[in-house]
Amino acid sequence: VKWEETKLCAAVEAGKKEAVYGFGESVEDLGVHWAECVKQAGAGVDSDIHVVCDGASWIAQQAEQCLGQNATVTLDFFHACDYLSACAKSPAFAEDSHWFETQKKCLRQGKSAALIGLLEKHCEGEDICDEQAPIRTAHRYFSKRAEQLDYASALEKGLPIGSGLIEGAHRHVLQKRLKISGAWWERNNLKHMVALRIIRANKQWDDYWDSVKAA
Repeated sequence: VKWEETKLCAAVEAGKKEAVYGFGESVEDLGVHWAECVKQAGAGVDSDIHVVCDGASWIAQQAEQCLGQNATVTLDFFHACDYLSACAKSPAFAEDSHWFETQKKCLRQGKSAALIGLLEKHCEGEDICDEQAPIRTAHRYFSKRAEQLDYASALEKGLPIGSGLIEGAHRHVLQKRLKISGAWWERNNLKHMVALRIIRANKQWDDYWDSVKAA
């Protein structure tokens, strides 16, 4: 018995609600299925692709490799806010009750460079471990992902800055069936069940079973 994960991806055309889902057991496998989801959602060769994800480097890498040069990656805003929230509790900013909201506003307005500069001025010393240095940790995190912080452009275009689509999909596409009380899975059975859940979520259920009967 062991714990594993499967990776879920989704794509939706701007202005629409119906998403196309896919999954992969490995990073590379997911990238292939992700590109197919984007294509099925209506993207063409010249389409701009807006990616929202947490800060995992492998996601940005797969976006670049599999979605093409027209893909831009935006760091999930609420994920970024987790780092800001930790900073707001530090002695450097704790006395300013509006600091957290002010910095959130700066990010939304495209002033990430100013935020990164502010954090740099208040970084804890290198002798302090990361667990006790939220400002240094946040500064390092945002600095490495500076190109993913252009929330102003996304908001101006009416695009999402939060990854709620995929976070919610984990619950209603996968976990609702796979994590029912007392469920244990053999790996091969689990893979097939995930595939069925994806088919159902993509509204391909009847077409799939019709093809099975025909075969």
